[in-house]
Amino acid sequence: MKIKRIEGLPESARLAVTELTFINSKYDDELWQNHLNPLLKKVEQTYSTEKIREDERISSTKQAYRQLGLDRSRYRPSSESLLRRVSKGKGLYQINTLVDVNNYLSILFRLPVGSYDVEQMTASIHYGVGQSGESYEAIGKKRMDINHFPVLIDERGPFGSPISDSTKAMISLDTTHALLVVYSFDQPEEELVEIQQQSRKVLQELIPTAKIIKQMII
Repeated sequence: MKIKRIEGLPESARLAVTELTFINSKYDDELWQNHLNPLLKKVEQTYSTEKIREDERISSTKQAYRQLGLDRSRYRPSSESLLRRVSKGKGLYQINTLVDVNNYLSILFRLPVGSYDVEQMTASIHYGVGQSGESYEAIGKKRMDINHFPVLIDERGPFGSPISDSTKAMISLDTTHALLVVYSFDQPEEELVEIQQQSRKVLQELIPTAKIIKQMII
């Protein structure tokens, strides 16, 4: 699996990628009771809309969106959407174990995180910008226009974004080989290294079957 940046992205746009194999499950009680629920409770008690808006990682992500020509009030980072939902006491949707861990990391890092089924992608992936007329079926939404979006693109077209992912490579209970991608904007190298270390630790702790194949900073 290779990922390459292409022209058009802000210099601040980086990826922290973990490739892993694992056995997925519908629900993991230990994950929710000992990790997710305590984190959700903390966010609900300590985060206001204003605090989320002013968070350094949230604001740097939205600044990158502005550079790409996106309306920051219309297109929020997925991490901001999660934090806003939780801060209002609405909790999180429970999907499956890898997606639940994905959302845990997104809230923990305050950065967009996406997980993708490797078997549904081609081996060569680019990180670039959505073009006029491009769209895809977004998870849980109608078809989405991705013009100006930062996007992951394989040989069959765009499939992932820090705003909303497509259904093409979404994680299912049958997924055994995945990429977990942290979308970073303006984080220094040492923070990216720390994010990779935390990602590895969390994946191995919360998904005991997880085997890390490799990690990349792009």
